Amino acid sequence: MSKSRSISLRPKTLTDLEDIFDYSVPKFGIARAEQYILDLNEAFINLAEEPHIGKDYSHVKQELMGFSCRFTYCFL
Repeated sequence: MSKSRSISLRPKTLTDLEDIFDYSVPKFGIARAEQYILDLNEAFINLAEEPHIGKDYSHVKQELMGFSCRFTYCFL
């Protein structure tokens, strides 16, 4: 059995997620905004469990990894 990994979201990330939600509600409706945040959360979980699925962006910043999530990229 593999050990479960976790990631911690920085306060700025949490603020960004709130801003994304607040922006999305009037544009797309609450159901779609909620689903988008859930999808991002799922992406974070996937990255914690399988960090190798991210794309290497070390040419931008050392040890930077990116992961596609719907219409955006998550960076770690």
